[in-house]
Amino acid sequence: MTKKYEQFDNFFTGFKKLNIKDKEFIQFRMNNILKTTEFSSNHCFGVLNSMSNIATQYGIDLYNSNILEIGSGKYSLLTGLYWKYMNVKKYIGIDKFCNPFLSKDWEEMYKSKINLLPRILGNKDLYEILDNDSWNKLNEFIEIYKDDFLNIKLKENTFDFVYSSAVFEHIEKPEDTISALYNVLKPGGLTYHNIDLRPHSAHKQNPIDILRYSTTDWKAKTLNSYNWQYLNRLRSSDWIELFETNGFEILDVKIRKFEEVSTDDIYNHIDDEFKGYSLDVLNNAIVNITARKI
Repeated sequence: MTKKYEQFDNFFTGFKKLNIKDKEFIQFRMNNILKTTEFSSNHCFGVLNSMSNIATQYGIDLYNSNILEIGSGKYSLLTGLYWKYMNVKKYIGIDKFCNPFLSKDWEEMYKSKINLLPRILGNKDLYEILDNDSWNKLNEFIEIYKDDFLNIKLKENTFDFVYSSAVFEHIEKPEDTISALYNVLKPGGLTYHNIDLRPHSAHKQNPIDILRYSTTDWKAKTLNSYNWQYLNRLRSSDWIELFETNGFEILDVKIRKFEEVSTDDIYNHIDDEFKGYSLDVLNNAIVNITARKI
């Protein structure tokens, strides 16, 4: 095991060894810092561990690499710190709806509270990163933006690895996004995306809830419903085609089916524009795409 993985593993090993009370205390404190109940160290670690494994599997040397996360969410800073802990050169997180936690408004809160975590874990390296005197150094290797990915002017051929998790189903300009993604990746750079094709509603087990609407009706529903989550309704075959037509080499596609498998009867319940998809494609609930810039 290399040094960077030893450091990353030891950080969470220390967390796991704490008693339940101390773990809950840390979770409580971190939730207060991030102003969200969504944060979960297990989830954050799980996603990052999966991403680092995928990058390594396809020959990306994370040491001194540039990482971009699209839709980095409310725990962008912690994600960046965890990547830094693996000795990446730069982490950039972009999220359209979540506040950037490196803003001045958050600086004092981080300075006063976030160092509680490494102190309890007894981890000197991370404490040094989070030490009050080192605050400005965070900007050297972590950048977080609250904006649409397409609005951020990133240099071409910059990133070694770009990823997202349950984000692309929400983007309003899929074609432009994939094209821009290709531009910012280095030649040979890797990209991975988990795309959730299911209805984002109480009933997520078959696609009828979102495919029964025409494009016009779907736009009206999106505009007129309070707090409605926009879904572009692209299916797995659409995403694969988008990556291929923009010059990517598809390295791997993993599919998860709906729990309620539809039969031919589904064609009696969906809008005409979706009737051209095969039954197999309509039954795809989640698609995970790994691709490389040629």
